[in-house]
Amino acid sequence: MSNPSELGHLLSRQVTTSYQQLFPYLNIAPVPSVSPFYLDNAFFTVPPNVTATEDYQTLASLKTQGERIAMEQWAASYISGTPFTPPSEGAQPVADSSTQAAYLSHPGELPPPFRLIDESQIDAHASPSDIQSFIESNPTLMAQLDQASISVWLSVIALNIQTDYELAWLDFLIALLRKVHVIQRAAQQLQKHEEISDHLLEIWWQASLNLPVAIFPLPPVSPPTGTPSSSARYYALGTLHMIQYKLSGYSLGELQKVETVLQGETRERRSRQRHLEKTQNQTQTNSRQDQGTTQQLWDKDLSSYVAQVLAERTQTTSFQDYQTNYSGAAPNTTTTGGWTIVESPTGDEGKNQQQFIRKVLDEAQVKASQTVDEMRQNRGEQELEQTEINRFQNHSDSAINGFYYWLNKKYEVIASDSQKRLLIEIDCPMLASDIDILAELQTLLNFQKPQTLAQLGISSYTDISGNLSEPSSYLNLAAQYQLPEVPPPPVSPYAVSASLKSTQAVSALNLALPPGYVLQSVSVSVQSAVAQSYTVTVADQSQQITADTTQPVTFDFSAAQGSAPTASDTQTTTPALSSEFNLAVIATPSQPQDASTPSENLSYTVSVVATLVCTEAHFSQWQYDVYQLLNRGYHTQFSTYLNQLSEIQHWLDKHCTPKTFALLKLYLIKQGMQALYLQAMSHVQSDPSYPQEKLPFYQYAEEALDWDHLNLRIITTRADDQSRMMSQLLSNLDLHLYLQNLLVADRVKLLLPVKVDYVLRFLYFLDTGKIWHGEETLTPINAPSLAIVSDYKKLLRMPDERQQTETWTMTLPTAMTVVSDEDLRDIGGHLDD
Repeated sequence: MSNPSELGHLLSRQVTTSYQQLFPYLNIAPVPSVSPFYLDNAFFTVPPNVTATEDYQTLASLKTQGERIAMEQWAASYISGTPFTPPSEGAQPVADSSTQAAYLSHPGELPPPFRLIDESQIDAHASPSDIQSFIESNPTLMAQLDQASISVWLSVIALNIQTDYELAWLDFLIALLRKVHVIQRAAQQLQKHEEISDHLLEIWWQASLNLPVAIFPLPPVSPPTGTPSSSARYYALGTLHMIQYKLSGYSLGELQKVETVLQGETRERRSRQRHLEKTQNQTQTNSRQDQGTTQQLWDKDLSSYVAQVLAERTQTTSFQDYQTNYSGAAPNTTTTGGWTIVESPTGDEGKNQQQFIRKVLDEAQVKASQTVDEMRQNRGEQELEQTEINRFQNHSDSAINGFYYWLNKKYEVIASDSQKRLLIEIDCPMLASDIDILAELQTLLNFQKPQTLAQLGISSYTDISGNLSEPSSYLNLAAQYQLPEVPPPPVSPYAVSASLKSTQAVSALNLALPPGYVLQSVSVSVQSAVAQSYTVTVADQSQQITADTTQPVTFDFSAAQGSAPTASDTQTTTPALSSEFNLAVIATPSQPQDASTPSENLSYTVSVVATLVCTEAHFSQWQYDVYQLLNRGYHTQFSTYLNQLSEIQHWLDKHCTPKTFALLKLYLIKQGMQALYLQAMSHVQSDPSYPQEKLPFYQYAEEALDWDHLNLRIITTRADDQSRMMSQLLSNLDLHLYLQNLLVADRVKLLLPVKVDYVLRFLYFLDTGKIWHGEETLTPINAPSLAIVSDYKKLLRMPDERQQTETWTMTLPTAMTVVSDEDLRDIGGHLDD
């Protein structure tokens, strides 16, 4: 299993870390149990005679009930020697401490068997024969230890409940119990007539106190509600590989390419370098004016303030026809006109008097004794842009060959392996809005790339629809590209009407057709006051009728070309394909007369309603025109989009500096520390006996964890439109992938190792939420961490971490080097050097 770090570029030095050969305790439940042999030898716990006591049973009952405060009250009562009353109704106080095993407060109160072991010379350096001699010289010691251990164990339990109270005394008692554990296991070996090996002695002297699960860890004050926003837990145990490297120098590499400059040819190379330099000078001056000022100085200062106040006047300048004439060809200029300057006080007389008195009084108040701090800052900003032109011209009689060489960067690499690392995982929320630079960048990225017409489903201009209910409607597309004015589609069918009132025997009416329309049907009605015959001609089709004097007569010409009119009130004829159509009406009177002579009683009204339809070519032209407008709208939006991207890229080039990455790393570390604090609070909650401030937990996390080897995993679960839009924008920017992921991240998982001297103590912190300030080797172990502590103890006996140093090179191209033909034969030898 390998987890290369994604956070290496945030470190102050170039470091690559990875974790291998890890057993993932986090992902396996239940974890492998500890073998009985290792549990009996590498750990020591409360003996059965202690678990049978009334105090122990009371504590176990209180934990079952979730009474954390009551358990702490028992510990306080036991330490102070006062009776303890359980919190249940009708409960009676536990028997007086004089009838129970009393709390031990100093070595002089130890039971005789424990005092004997404490004063003995048995320690981690004692040989198996020394331990055997001590046991054989005290044959009754083993039988006395069981009964004498009750007060020692209860004292240890009470001090573990009241963490940090008499911590040095608790360390002493735990070390004493471990020494008793070594003597008891050695006595068991002797009873079985087995040898006390050095291997067993090493395990016994490294044994840890296994706190009883019936009491520890203490229950929370109240059951947790809801899902925590962050968490911290041990993840794995195994090998940490670390590679550190630094640049040590440069060396000439192999030939990269050859360029030939022909005779008379000129090669030119331009390079531009911009250098921005900021300087800031700061000067601080401290001066103190003595209290003993003379009356002469007071009068002088007073006079100067009077003059200052009186001099505060308003100056007004007005110009009268002031102008300057200048001609480029003339040697002189001419200025004419004039101006007037008028001075007046800044305010009225009363205001000036008040201001004068106020300033004099203020100055007199502070004149006696004052300290003047003067701070001057001079900031300068200088930007230097240098353009370098390298020009080479071949003036020789033959071609010249130019050679490019690789430039090798030489690095010194230090690779180290450690077999004794505990890796923890911290899961915490990631909010880009919490980081100023990311929040500002999110605000700048509040736009999206415009969609092309093809992305909107318009592959051709014929796909544009005039139907507003369809997605391809021209109005929907216009709104997409923010076009305020788009021509509406041609109306079809389209009605054109006209009327004619005449007293002539022959009348004509011409109706013009709009461009792009053809005639579909014509409805003609004739209304006459006198019954007589009329001949109506429309689109080269005629019909003779007798008009009704009471109601108009309607003729409808809508048949296909070539159809004959029918003898009915509604007649049909051929549509007109020209730009206009004519309508002619001939009135036939009952008696013959000249057509130009109006009849005395002749009077009629002709009404025409023409129905037109849009031609396919006209509608296609409209679609094409709209398509062109939409294309221009898209290109306008795309140009704005590119400008916005350019501005953001400029902003990124300015703000994405090493300082920015350092701030991001500090934010992630702070999030990890906050998660550890919340983890602790989930255990202790509102326990009044434990601190609730963040500072001690942050300090402990900084002290116990190896933040330089932080491994980061960015998690993104959002799939909304905003995150997709931002991801699309970020893909078009020259932005570090790490920042892109942070902008759309929901959570981060921090994997980092615990420092070697804090492994057991940090596991105690994860299980209890309390910081163990005692010695690392004396840290009590809770049941949740028993398996991983057992494996860690096995790792402690492995070889220490090893380091090896090696070098490797990386090649980069350099500028062209010119070599003549005579030097070509020496190229190989030069490269060998």
